[in-house]
Amino acid sequence: MLVASVIAAIVVCCVASPQPAMAAETYDIRPGSTRTIAISSASSADGSARATLSLSTLPKAGTSVYTSVEARTGKGGAYVAQARVYSTGITVVTIKRNNTTGAGHTSTSLSSAKQLPVKLRAGERLSINLTVSGTSEVKLTTTTRIGQGASVSVKASDKSKNRLQSGSSRLTLYAQQSGGKLSARVLELKAVAAPQAPAPAPKPTPSSPPAPAPKPTPAPKPTPSSPPAPAPKPTPEPSRPATSSGDLPDATNTGVPQGTALSVHNGDLVVEKANTVIDGVEVRGSIIIKAPGVVIRNSRIVGGQNANSVGLVSNVVSGQPFTIRDSEIYAAYENPRWNGIFGSNFVAERVEIYNVVDPIRIIGNNVTVRASWLHDSSYWASDPLRNGAATHDDSIQIEAGGSILIEGNRLEDAHNAAIQVTQNKSLAQLGTLTIRDNYIQGGACSINIAATPQPIRPSIVGNVFGPERLHRTCAVIAPQTNAPSLSGNIWEATKAVANSFVVLD
Repeated sequence: MLVASVIAAIVVCCVASPQPAMAAETYDIRPGSTRTIAISSASSADGSARATLSLSTLPKAGTSVYTSVEARTGKGGAYVAQARVYSTGITVVTIKRNNTTGAGHTSTSLSSAKQLPVKLRAGERLSINLTVSGTSEVKLTTTTRIGQGASVSVKASDKSKNRLQSGSSRLTLYAQQSGGKLSARVLELKAVAAPQAPAPAPKPTPSSPPAPAPKPTPAPKPTPSSPPAPAPKPTPEPSRPATSSGDLPDATNTGVPQGTALSVHNGDLVVEKANTVIDGVEVRGSIIIKAPGVVIRNSRIVGGQNANSVGLVSNVVSGQPFTIRDSEIYAAYENPRWNGIFGSNFVAERVEIYNVVDPIRIIGNNVTVRASWLHDSSYWASDPLRNGAATHDDSIQIEAGGSILIEGNRLEDAHNAAIQVTQNKSLAQLGTLTIRDNYIQGGACSINIAATPQPIRPSIVGNVFGPERLHRTCAVIAPQTNAPSLSGNIWEATKAVANSFVVLD
């Protein structure tokens, strides 16, 4: 999951012949910038690209390093096998397609995120291999491994009109702005083009008609010597692994539980029957809720090629209550029109949302967002929906409503704000808003409370503010008329109290 402005580098795989072994070389990674190392400059289509490296240190708490092997790099973009390394050593692998249009860059996720089974340590080897083949349908596989641990394989395909045909390959390294000084020791770079299939040998011309083949004698039917073996016991349903109460939401404890088998629903899923349960489904469209009591769990919602201006999951028209748990939401075809959950009267728990402009947009009463991971919002430096201005992306945008609880979440990587509060005058009046026990970073100021027709007093309690934001010391900004109630908040980097706000003039 990631943001186009963050991952500006674009690449591909495969070269005309194997590359010679290289001497290990160390590259400094400047926070907030991308370092690019060529694997092969030759243009190729089918083949593989591989990099093995180690990080001198892990990034600081709350930040991460993106290590990416890219293939078919060219003017139109690149296919990317991306391993995102967090400060805890957790490493998450995704396949993406970077897209280049003029001076603009976007990123489209082609697979869901998958976590490696062991944590990366400073100085330990991280190996990433990306294999690409095909033209009418591009098939991609990445195999990633830490040290001598088990490798993790992620597969994806691309049949879109934007699929890439050929290009060079490279390794890119990006450290988030507050990740601290670190370096990568590159131990191996290798690219191998797929061998060309030999031309088939010509068929010999027979000099005389072949003799007819003798009819085979049928084999006697065997007599069973023992009764058939009993059918195997069904595999139990996957369950969410236990986590300590202090764990931040991430790939281990949000999204679809590991081992869940998903059935596929192509197109939009319109729910019109009360108390419907959607369990274990990958919806390649959006979910539109028109009946009360709907439950979505253990499911993935990825949209389609035709984006709407509402959300991948929404009850905007009906306002009927619903619950979504242990599910993943992202736009497989990134578009400035896509949002994640859009509506009111809902509960979202342990949900991972990324690759959309606003992962959650609230427009009414009775909303709870708990223990979820909202990250890597979609961003365009020149957004066609904003007359060429930059995308106005927020992890959570609150336009209206009361009885809203934002609790125990991890919010990061948005450009405008992690939480934006603003009154849409055509909707319900803003009311009670509680923001507590979250990990929050990103945005210009991470919590941005705008002026509203009627005063509000949000409660902001017990949150940890990470280091990533445009204005480093602006955790909360608000007008004096909407002065929030602040208590128990801290800055992660210094453990200092963060119970003041910047006054919005």
